[in-house]
Amino acid sequence: MTLRELLAAAAAVVMLNACCGNSNDSFETLNSQAVKEYAFPVRPGYEGKSAYWNAFSPKFIYAPAFDIKEVEGAVKYRFTVTSEGEGGESCSFEAEKPCAPLSPVWNDIPAGNVKLVVESVAEDGTAAPIFERKFLRDFPFCGPYPVADKSYSEAAVKALLYVHEMPQVQRWLESGEPDMSYVLYSYPAKMLSAVICNETALAGMMPEYRESCEKIALAVADFLISLSKKEGEPLAFFPPTYYGDLIASGNAENAGKMMTLDAESAAEAFLDLYLLTEDEQFLERAKGIVRTYSGLMGEDGSLPIKLYWETGESVGSGKAMPDDLISLCRRLHEEFGIDEFDEMAARCASWISAVPLKSFDLTGQFEDTSVDVVTHQNLTHWSAVPYALYLLAKENITEDEYQDAMDLIRFSEDQFVYWDALPNSNGNKGIWAPCAYEQYMNSAVEFPDSKEQFNYLSPIDCSAANIMLAMARAYQVSGDELMYAKAKALADNLVLSQKDSGKIPTVQSDYTDDFWINCQNYTVSALLEMEKIVAAHK
Repeated sequence: MTLRELLAAAAAVVMLNACCGNSNDSFETLNSQAVKEYAFPVRPGYEGKSAYWNAFSPKFIYAPAFDIKEVEGAVKYRFTVTSEGEGGESCSFEAEKPCAPLSPVWNDIPAGNVKLVVESVAEDGTAAPIFERKFLRDFPFCGPYPVADKSYSEAAVKALLYVHEMPQVQRWLESGEPDMSYVLYSYPAKMLSAVICNETALAGMMPEYRESCEKIALAVADFLISLSKKEGEPLAFFPPTYYGDLIASGNAENAGKMMTLDAESAAEAFLDLYLLTEDEQFLERAKGIVRTYSGLMGEDGSLPIKLYWETGESVGSGKAMPDDLISLCRRLHEEFGIDEFDEMAARCASWISAVPLKSFDLTGQFEDTSVDVVTHQNLTHWSAVPYALYLLAKENITEDEYQDAMDLIRFSEDQFVYWDALPNSNGNKGIWAPCAYEQYMNSAVEFPDSKEQFNYLSPIDCSAANIMLAMARAYQVSGDELMYAKAKALADNLVLSQKDSGKIPTVQSDYTDDFWINCQNYTVSALLEMEKIVAAHK
């Protein structure tokens, strides 16, 4: 049975329980469906659709298959998975190929750290180890999960108000420059744009705040424009990625450079500000940013991942994932009737389909992280989910496009969602599960053949929101109740993590108080959309 057939059969069964809501009986059915689906590997390299992508993966929810080469003289291969916890129980099976998935024993392996040993077996029965790998056999979805204690829209308004009332945001009412005690203002394209988006959203939801919100948004926009390149320059209308010498903005490797797609955040913010003020300059500035992107784009629809700030020339050979640019072009078309950029969006989509979707090198592209890494070394759902959302939004999605979207969503769950967590030595689980991590990078994880030290394997609020949104959209297209239940579990936990102040912590854990306004903005918008989906589901 194919995955699509399995999903259809399971959805039909679950629909019988849907009228009862999230009862224990319906969760028993959903959990059973999840167990069956987890036996299917995600985009396995042996299918030929894409490369083997999991060489650096620290954990798996779906049964993995690894890039193991055949051995001359072997007649079969023996796979043994041993738990590293107390008891050290083992599961074994044999297969004709060394790249076979662990499906036969996957659901017999308890959640925890495990070691895989693959042996080649000769005709005389002698065996020799040819592959070893340690990883986390992660917890599966297993509902029910705690339910939100307030509506998603109430949580959203409280979150917007929290940012509005931050001293470093209120300061804009009396100063035309950022209060750098909020050190993340050193990423102006991203963080100043985030303040504008926060204020325009709050003004729309709470009219009594409109006057102060508009003043703050206009002050931030003026400063952001003052930092931006002028018309006629290579990077016309682009704001800088880096400002000052705080955190990554002070790193020598970032001096005189910018992340190509950061200007997209500013264009979105200017569109929001145009809708609030009806001032045409902001619409024109957003369009100017997109026209600059058009000039930077290669014939194949690709864009550089990083640029020199003065010349607009590419820094290295790395390519950007232009999903957000596609979304921006579609917004200009759908909200503003501007079709000037439709062809550019189509070229971006074609490049994604032809290149990263084939290599599955869905690498991280963050301004505070090195983008100069080995293939598949630092994957992220942020390079996967937006394209899945693009595909799922198509009016006449094809079977292949649907399967690509589901592969990207399953990959994102497999690698970045934590439905539960193992306790550490003091009994604390350390994360607020269910949650989602941002990317692989972590100094606590030993990556094979890697000399880098990484710090960013963390559960991030907007990461949960991003995958939640993809799962919710998949439910809308397919009617798959398991996708809906997974999305709702992530959404509810985001609301439960909200502080009394209204802040939705960026890192879903007790170990840091880091707060990124842009992350909360994304979470807010996703929660507001999720509320509509939940209302329709009832």
